[in-house]
Amino acid sequence: MRPKPPHDENLLGQRIRNRREARGLAAYALAHQVRISPSYLSLIENGTKIPSDDIATRLARALDDDPELYRAWVQASRHPDLRQHLDRLMQVQSFRSSPELRGRLRRGEHVQLAGNQPPARHASAIRSALERLKLLQLRPVERDLSAMDELTVPFEPGFPETAALEIPLLSDGADPGEDPWIADGVAETIWLDRALLPPDPELPFAYRPGPAMVERVRRSIEPGDLVVLAAFDGSIDPSRIYAVRQDQRIVLSRVVPHGSILLLLPADESGRPASIECRDEAELAERLAGVVVATLRTFGGPGWKRAPGERPSGRSVRVEGDFLVRDTEWREPYGWRPVQRPEDVAWLEQHPGTKMRYRLIRDGRVRFLLELSPNEWREALGRYGRSPSWERNGYVVAITQRRGGDYTEEFQERWSRYVRRPEPEEEKV
Repeated sequence: MRPKPPHDENLLGQRIRNRREARGLAAYALAHQVRISPSYLSLIENGTKIPSDDIATRLARALDDDPELYRAWVQASRHPDLRQHLDRLMQVQSFRSSPELRGRLRRGEHVQLAGNQPPARHASAIRSALERLKLLQLRPVERDLSAMDELTVPFEPGFPETAALEIPLLSDGADPGEDPWIADGVAETIWLDRALLPPDPELPFAYRPGPAMVERVRRSIEPGDLVVLAAFDGSIDPSRIYAVRQDQRIVLSRVVPHGSILLLLPADESGRPASIECRDEAELAERLAGVVVATLRTFGGPGWKRAPGERPSGRSVRVEGDFLVRDTEWREPYGWRPVQRPEDVAWLEQHPGTKMRYRLIRDGRVRFLLELSPNEWREALGRYGRSPSWERNGYVVAITQRRGGDYTEEFQERWSRYVRRPEPEEEKV
């Protein structure tokens, strides 16, 4: 989960709003120019969301501001301990630049990375970068980045820009909407090497689709592949694969327009095309939620199975007594949305008497514990636990009730029976 900066440290979010208003730009106008939704821009200005490097750069250029400053702000927000973060980057650089070191790693020999120094040719650029990032951690009374004055920080060219792009991973069949980052179906965030993608994809998002989602493209994409898409650009090419809105879910298909009818082509000559009748060409275009720009084969594909009894993986998963435990952080305005994983249920069934426990965390404290056996889990999931994609992808579910458009700490009835308040010794994160 990406960190949320404290309100009084949301300096660049305030700066974006100030510069926008000074130029007489309405929020929707700036959002349209940057190719994000107005609601997502509002979350950035309020400090609720930290944008990707790509969106931060587009915001800076639209406001005639310094893109390097905005990218530094994004990195500083994600990495509070800047010195430690840069040390890790230097260790990676040492590995990448040394064939001898890579050989030792490959052979299983002892390697000591601690204390490696960056090459001299990078030292001055790194010092400049660190000083630039430090400015973003100063208290507002020392340096107010939200002010309208121009901020000039010496920054030497040559410091490598990040080679990774942050992308939201949506659950199987989820609609990305106008902005994938705030879609209800966001399961997690992934990072991909930019070299794997076309330059500057617009509003990229990804899926690990189930069988139903790839039925019409099964010769090109297999269930469990990582499929990366960009926003629909208005042009239709029958050789490309599109995300199509059909029967209130997303399917992947090659398409052909025929007047106001959208034809979904079959996977091979033995199949039959499906048709979606639209009122006009504008509605036809709205049916296309994105276009596939990359497909990556992964260990989640056909034939891959987790070893029996192997503990599910993840940064927050662990075994504590009779519980398999995962942490779930509160996210504004979506509340707690635990990921229901099929491998968790499989592990519980291989260890009779164990239960799943979610620690529901907000403001650095465990507020509630959600505890379920495999059967209770299936009962709470209902039809979602019986969907074709469940065994491969799992499901991200909202467990609390909504009031005034935002989720509260009041649990939905089907989940409340499995929730309890923690004991004092269990409240620590």
